[in-house]
Amino acid sequence: MSDVWRECLELSQDKPDLYGSAVTKNAFGLFLHLIFHGRPDKFLDVVTYFLSSISREESEPLPLDELKKDLVDLGYTGKELETAFFGFQGK
Repeated sequence: MSDVWRECLELSQDKPDLYGSAVTKNAFGLFLHLIFHGRPDKFLDVVTYFLSSISREESEPLPLDELKKDLVDLGYTGKELETAFFGFQGK
């Protein structure tokens, strides 16, 4: 996955219309897009890993209901999401 991230970051850095934090935001969106379409079996793991990483740093609870709704729209089942988000603290 780090190779995919590195590629997305390099592609974003090569865009002359992006600078500063916009480069990272673009790279992250591209990364998620590539994982979702190229490695759909790993997408939910990547999302939950990322969320678990940032949830330790944030003082606000994660909007889990909204996130789960978006993931259901992408085709994940409620059971898959309950398993993936077990132990997360949300609002």
